[in-house]
Amino acid sequence: MDESRIDITHFSKLTDEDVEKIENRCLELISKGAKIIVRNMEWYSALDKFGFSLFQGGVPLDSKLRVVEIDGIDAEGCGGTHLDNINALGFIKIIRTETVQEGIQRIIFAAGEAALMRTQKVYRSFRSIQLDLGVEEDRVDETFRKTFNQLIEVKKQLETLLKARVNDIIKSSRKIEDGSFPLRHIDASLKEEELKLISKIASSEKKYAYLITNSDQNESKKLFISPSFDAIQFMRKFEGKYIRILNGNKFMVEFSSNLDTAKLISMITNRSKE
Repeated sequence: MDESRIDITHFSKLTDEDVEKIENRCLELISKGAKIIVRNMEWYSALDKFGFSLFQGGVPLDSKLRVVEIDGIDAEGCGGTHLDNINALGFIKIIRTETVQEGIQRIIFAAGEAALMRTQKVYRSFRSIQLDLGVEEDRVDETFRKTFNQLIEVKKQLETLLKARVNDIIKSSRKIEDGSFPLRHIDASLKEEELKLISKIASSEKKYAYLITNSDQNESKKLFISPSFDAIQFMRKFEGKYIRILNGNKFMVEFSSNLDTAKLISMITNRSKE
């Protein structure tokens, strides 16, 4: 078995510090060893002997209770498989914790050989990062955080440059405002992130529809964006005779057309959006 779990009563989500304390305490107890005693008991007899601490993972509904006692340490109601002595575990490694419901935390852990394999796997990942960073073991965390923060700054700078480029593209686009609705025509080869940002701007301002073409590459594929009315329903009016819809939704339509740009703009802007 690669991992096991136990549910415990706890007033809040377990922190990393809590996890370390649990692991250290478990190692201390495993090193000393203690017998594991398993018995089936009447519900009330078990309650009289051990109290409500039996129900760390919730109160059972059966009249009988399977009680697992670690001699001198703890007793719990549990239906799982168990060893004869805790020293057979070797050690445990907590993998993660989860909130089952309010007041109950689940601990997922590995024990014995599985814990060793888990620890070795984590160390291999750590060692790989250490070699990539080219630093000593005690400087991995510091160097990683520094590199990560630098990447965040680079990302912010790239986003700023992207916004500036897209704003320039929009400003230099042709505005057609004498048709049935205002339209901006952008004739450029755009990257996916530029198209996404233009779509976001169009959705935010809700003023212009956008027609995007790329005459430099003589492509028949175009894009129509409308933030204020149903784009695909509107473009279907032209489907068959003038255009072929490739993909789309209410906001954006990708289509192909062999019409020249002037005729395409005239066709779109002179047709009512209703």
